[in-house]
Amino acid sequence: MTTENGSRLDRIERILEQNAEQIARNGKQIAALAERQERTDRQIETLVERQERTARNIDHRAEITGRLIARNGEQIAALVQEMGFLRAAVQGHSAQSTPPAHKE
Repeated sequence: MTTENGSRLDRIERILEQNAEQIARNGKQIAALAERQERTDRQIETLVERQERTARNIDHRAEITGRLIARNGEQIAALVQEMGFLRAAVQGHSAQSTPPAHKE
């Protein structure tokens, strides 16, 4: 029985050593996973910051574009009014038998 007990103890020691090795490997894997998770968290933070910055830039550009469109509309309206005035002046000038500048 002593040999049988000795063999059992040897087998238990081998199992304990294997378990200790496996626990050490698992610990290294857990540490690597935790490091990856930290990197992923930092990347997510960076992406969120970039997204927020991009959204602010888009809002700012939309505001500028709106102002430019409004200003262009005002300029177009002024040009249309001026063209109407010029058209009326040209039509009035050509309707006269002798234009005012050519009268003596």
